[in-house]
Amino acid sequence: MARPLILVVVIMLVACTASAPVADMPSPTAVVPTTTPSTSPTSTTAPTVAAPTAALPTVTAVPATAVPVVTYRGALVGRDANGAYTLGDPAAPLTLTDYSDFL
Repeated sequence: MARPLILVVVIMLVACTASAPVADMPSPTAVVPTTTPSTSPTSTTAPTVAAPTAALPTVTAVPATAVPVVTYRGALVGRDANGAYTLGDPAAPLTLTDYSDFL
């Protein structure tokens, strides 16, 4: 019994010690160019911008489409005025409320 306990204590002490020191990496040296780069003359003229010729699209009214009825096995599916999901007729005389974290 004493040997496994001593082994566990030694392993825990080794795990709590500081890690080995990290050797410093030498810093890279800068490369000095041997020739001087020549400068080229730059152009001072600005490019010309063409005027926009495309006409803007006009807004046209699109007729409203009927909202598709979504059903699940024949029952209506949707949301009520409070934003809760509904299954079945929202105007039913009996309403069941399910409080759940999985909705």
